[in-house]
Amino acid sequence: TRRGCGALTRGEVTAGTMRTATEDATISDLRRRLATAGAQVGQLQRELEAAHALKAELQSMKEAKLCLESEISSLRGLMSERDSTIQELRMQVHALEAKVSSLSTKTRVEVVSSFPQRHGASASSSTGMSPRQEAQQKPSQPIAQPPKQSTEESEAQEHQMRLLKRELTSSQEESKRLSQLLEQESEKRRALQRRLAESQSQRPAPAQPAIPVRTNAAPEGQDEKVKLLRRLDGRIGRLEARKQSEEAAMETDLLRLRQQVRSLEDELAHKTARLEDAEQMNRRHAARVVAREPPATSQEIAGMQRAAAVAKEMSRLQMLDPLSASAIQQRRGQMEHLRSRIVSIQASAAAEATARLLTGQ
Repeated sequence: TRRGCGALTRGEVTAGTMRTATEDATISDLRRRLATAGAQVGQLQRELEAAHALKAELQSMKEAKLCLESEISSLRGLMSERDSTIQELRMQVHALEAKVSSLSTKTRVEVVSSFPQRHGASASSSTGMSPRQEAQQKPSQPIAQPPKQSTEESEAQEHQMRLLKRELTSSQEESKRLSQLLEQESEKRRALQRRLAESQSQRPAPAQPAIPVRTNAAPEGQDEKVKLLRRLDGRIGRLEARKQSEEAAMETDLLRLRQQVRSLEDELAHKTARLEDAEQMNRRHAARVVAREPPATSQEIAGMQRAAAVAKEMSRLQMLDPLSASAIQQRRGQMEHLRSRIVSIQASAAAEATARLLTGQ
């Protein structure tokens, strides 16, 4: 029997079925690779964010380390100055002690020499007279007093030595305090260095993206398919980046609008409270007028004027609040429109790639 003009043979039907199955398998493979690439992009973004956070932490730790080093150097300078001051004070104390001891010895010698008791006793025994008779016969002589100047000088030196000892004690206490503070700062620096070393040792290695392995037994049109797949991946990556940037910008605008709405709501609540206070004042004033009480004071009149101003601002704010709500709704509509557009672009790109693959075969 002869075939009809538009009829297909069994071989052509089988070939078409096999071609359709191959195309379906290719499309599913492309979708699977696209999903894998999207997952890898998300993982790389997370690793990049973790690396940025780790870099910021390391920078802050380095800055803290530099601050601690500067503080330790300043503390060491203060310690050296304190040590030199303590050494000078010790030398002054030793010199003053030597001077005080010499002055004390000199004062004792002068006092002993000013009271010649042995000489007086020997003279009375040689004359054979009693000391009272000898004192009556001798003219009255002034009794020698110890030198006041040497005593006052020694007392002044002792007072200065006590002051220097007190200052030396306070300097030693300050030196101990600075030593403890230096030890604490050194401990902080060692802890910071340990944390820095641990962070550097625990830094994750950058993950390499999985590259599909090409076999040698590929068909003739495999190179073109790979090129198309790479081109499609690049286009989808650009679209994803654009989508993320647009979403970030919209989220920023949404946060800003929410902050504005929150501030307007706070202002509305504040002015509502003021309006209620003004209304209560107006009601009290009306009650006084009805009861034929004396007129309102200047403060109450000023309060009523403020209430009128608040009412005017309230009306303006009520006009502004719906505009903010409509702006937020418009932003949300724009975001939904952008998402639907990205989905349609991805679908058209996939259809275009499939058509190219079909024409290539």
